[in-house]
This record gives sequence, C-alpha cells and structure tokens, in this order.
Amino acid sequence: MKFKIIRVLTEEEVVRFWKSVDRGGDCWSWRGPSSLANKVRYGVFVVPKAPRGLWTDKTMYKAHRVAWTLERGPIPARLTIDHLCRNTLCCNPAHMEVVTQSVNTLRAVRKGFCRLGHKMSEKGVCLVCARVRQKAWREKNPERASAIWKRYYDTKGRELQRKRYGKWRESIQILTPKPEGWPEGWKP
Repeated sequence: MKFKIIRVLTEEEVVRFWKSVDRGGDCWSWRGPSSLANKVRYGVFVVPKAPRGLWTDKTMYKAHRVAWTLERGPIPARLTIDHLCRNTLCCNPAHMEVVTQSVNTLRAVRKGFCRLGHKMSEKGVCLVCARVRQKAWREKNPERASAIWKRYYDTKGRELQRKRYGKWRESIQILTPKPEGWPEGWKP
C-alpha cells in the first residue's frame, strides 16, 4: 500500500508543532500560520526539506495531516482526511477520519456545507458561491447585467418613492387642520 509521505519530523519539529496547537477545548485549534485553499482556511506547518536544512528550502504540510500522522500513522495514498467536526483548523485526530475525496465532499454537503466548506442557507444554497458566480457572470456580461440592474432598481426606486410619498401625505392630513369653509373631502 502506498502512503502520502510526510517526512519524519525531528523531536524539535514535533515539539514546535504541538506548541502551535491549542488543546484547550474539544477541537484542538491550530494557532500557527494558515493558508486559504479554495476559500477554506487550513493550518500550515512549515519545515525545512531536510532536518537541519536551510529555511529557504522548505516544505509546507497541512497541520491536520501532520497531527494525524503523528498520532495515528501515515495516510494511505488516494485518501484524504475528513474533519468530522467541519472545523478545518482542528488538529484533534478524534475529530478526523481517513476517507476518499468523494465521501468527504458528500458528508460536507449533507451536513449543510458546500463543496468548498461554506455554510449553506436553509434553502440548501451556498450564498458565498452564488455571489462568486454572480460576480463572474456580471463581469462576463456587463451590458446585460447593467440592463437588469437598471430595470430592477428603477422599479424598486419608484415603489419606494410612492410608499414614502403616501406616508408623507397621510401624516400631512393628520397634522394639518381643515380650513373653515372647505368642503368635506378636503385634502392638502
């Protein structure tokens, strides 16, 4: 069986790794550097490529993968770590399971998260991904987007204007006394 290789860490590196993990709560939060991969934040552990090597020649490992390897052993090839708690900065091996990427994605969707890890709305739509798609569409079709925006907001603006004018008109009728000699249906 092939394994995804995380090189054997020295004692100093292991100590440095665990210093960056806050074991205070149920989730062991990573307190070291992190990276944004597909708009999802993961902890990153940086080590030289060889023990006692130059820091200019370094390797970055995801913190949860290092935690799994230190506590449970190597991760088999073609498998990934699933955060059962859905907290990507968690380094608690009890909150992780080795699964295929498709299982990991399916679990995230079932638990109310999109494939990129964003929280889904009650209707089952990822609003963050929807905004990104809308922005990309608007940049690709600026004329159509402008026409739709204009039509939508011009209509909304007129409706709001009518609503405000109606409220203003009612308040004037209440505050303004009717002049003497004016007919019954008088309105200012």
